[in-house]
Amino acid sequence: MRSLIDQPTTLRECRSITTARYSHPDARIGAHLHATHPALDQQRAWIRRQQAAPDDYYFASCDQASQAIVGVIGLSNISGAEGELGRYTCVNAPAHALEGSLPLQDWALNGLGLDVVYCTFTLDNRTTRLLTRIQNWAQHPALLTDLLTGDPLQRWQTDRERFAGVLPKLRRRLAQVRAAPDEVGA
Repeated sequence: MRSLIDQPTTLRECRSITTARYSHPDARIGAHLHATHPALDQQRAWIRRQQAAPDDYYFASCDQASQAIVGVIGLSNISGAEGELGRYTCVNAPAHALEGSLPLQDWALNGLGLDVVYCTFTLDNRTTRLLTRIQNWAQHPALLTDLLTGDPLQRWQTDRERFAGVLPKLRRRLAQVRAAPDEVGA
């Protein structure tokens, strides 16, 4: 049974998103995202711009029972047949991270018809590195450079065939993560 659902973000979620990124007691939440302004009006303006942008999707990951936002995830930088999974924060990593990313990958690859979903992240982003390895993504051979910060980035990616082949294993892994969240990666 899924504990999370992903739904398109609206202006109603701005306060929860801002709180998750800037006021969460766990400083690792959102630590690897580009800085944004913590003011609520700035978050609202960003969501308005994002909603108007074609091929840019931003979702709130919500607890299915309470509807409380536990994270956000996005699909952006769609170019040709590729899209970037990112803008990702989650409170209960890696369980929520895995559960939030699987339906988005499925939608991107099978719903939108993209050939590749990729993720770029800094070398010290342990959660994303672990998540891409659990999901059997392939590492791009070259390091990239973040154009805003100059930091080196890794790119990991999956495609429709790879995703379909590993999905049954990922569903079993997710069940294990839910049963024993502290043992992930062991």
